[in-house]
Amino acid sequence: MLLSCLRFDLPKLTRVSSCCLSDLPSSSTEQAFCTGYSFVRKDGSKCSKYGVYFGENDSRNCLATLGARYTFVGAMIQSLIRAVRASHPGKNLHIKSDFQVHGEFKANLESLYNRNFILANGKQVPNAKLLKELYLNLINKNVTFEHVPTVTPDRQKNYVTELIINDDNYRHSQQSLQMPKLTNVQPDTVYDSFGKYVHHTVKWPECFVGGKFVKRMNGYLAASYTTYWPAGQCKSIPRRLSLFPITQFRADLCAIESALNEAYDNGLSEVLISMKTPFFIHCLQNDWKNEVKNDLPNKFLYQRISDFVSKRKMHVRYKYVVPDDEDSHWKIVSELCEEGLSFPVTAKDREEYKWTLEDITNDVEIGTRVALRARVFRHGTKLFPGTVYDKVNSDEAPSFIPYARQSIPDLLLEIMNRAIKENEKYVVIRTDSATMIKSLKSWMPVWKRNGWRNRLHKPIKDDEKWCEIFKLNDKLMIRTEYMENLDDEDVKMEAKLREVGKNKERKPRTKKPKTMPGEMSEEKKESDHLNI
Repeated sequence: MLLSCLRFDLPKLTRVSSCCLSDLPSSSTEQAFCTGYSFVRKDGSKCSKYGVYFGENDSRNCLATLGARYTFVGAMIQSLIRAVRASHPGKNLHIKSDFQVHGEFKANLESLYNRNFILANGKQVPNAKLLKELYLNLINKNVTFEHVPTVTPDRQKNYVTELIINDDNYRHSQQSLQMPKLTNVQPDTVYDSFGKYVHHTVKWPECFVGGKFVKRMNGYLAASYTTYWPAGQCKSIPRRLSLFPITQFRADLCAIESALNEAYDNGLSEVLISMKTPFFIHCLQNDWKNEVKNDLPNKFLYQRISDFVSKRKMHVRYKYVVPDDEDSHWKIVSELCEEGLSFPVTAKDREEYKWTLEDITNDVEIGTRVALRARVFRHGTKLFPGTVYDKVNSDEAPSFIPYARQSIPDLLLEIMNRAIKENEKYVVIRTDSATMIKSLKSWMPVWKRNGWRNRLHKPIKDDEKWCEIFKLNDKLMIRTEYMENLDDEDVKMEAKLREVGKNKERKPRTKKPKTMPGEMSEEKKESDHLNI
């Protein structure tokens, strides 16, 4: 069958003979061992990895991490692509993989490519993009495949990953990833947001940042980080690090990101960040790459920091300081970090995503207060699209805006700015859009903590608008109501909105009278007469 080689069930667990690791290829043939798998981290997030092993002390050996969107099958295919790309030109390649392949794999792959990876039922093959990339890399190369399970009943550990991790060359490369050589970072020197030296003499608001990493008696790892503003421009807040895996460098990066967020939230466009770690500045200077041009760890945090600085148009300076135990500033930083270690590790990075509409609606009591109310009828429903503004506990006449075809952030900004303009602190947003309510009450706090990025660390759309909404949200008390069932007032307002919208459609358009060729229009005659 055409897709027999592309089965997506788990490989059968059979014993891998020891000879498969000791088979020596001929001089014109090289072999590679490939694996791919997925798992769930301690924080509940999904992760996939793949590994490629060419031989002892081979620089092509790698163990890479993929995003949550990759399945274990996608990780397996990615390992095949990596092996084919890394193979020496002019040599045959024999791949042993836990992906279920056999002799007809290449022929079946070519047949699928000619059909654009579309099945007989009209659906596309899973992982079609990866399979297409694999096929294109196989062109003009002599590659054979063999299915060899990496996990067996009497060997529960993946032998490919063990070979890679135990390889001396791989260990040394990982050590260089964690501890890069520092050649251009000098203490008490100021650098810009790209890691370049600057002559800084102007006094900017200064923030001291730091993190603390400890290993408990039972082997449990914990870390905290803090910001400290000596002049009090912002509030100094210690925090417990909840991003896994826990490392010292990650705590330092989170402290820098927190300092930038606090500066922006308090209206500071210029800030000097003093830190105890020189590695951050070194990584900035090298575009977050090591000596062999591979990405350094925690690149997603680096991207969040650099994107925040560029999009918010902030002027940032970084300063590496050798900490002095007698310095009062660093003493306070150390005390705050110690306080942060006592905080519990919360699952806030995912908690808000689980909130239901019942949890986030009707959350602010209005009582007898006067409040601006916006009834938002979104597109995609049977209701007439538009917005109706009126006042709660007031006799003010409502205003109707039909065909409000703005995006959700544009609508929220319009409502908030209108409330501020009318000096209303309380706002009621009543809508038939569950997405609007969840975006404002549930998802936005998570985006804020993640540097306006989603769970895949990708920038969200309209992040600058959401950042403005977040700032306005602190100035207002917003109550959200979901129109699951329309009440009499909703029906009445929707009917008036529909009437206003249809009246605008019926408004006759004034057409200009047509002029014959060579004939002058009345407007032209009048203008010429005035010019005379």
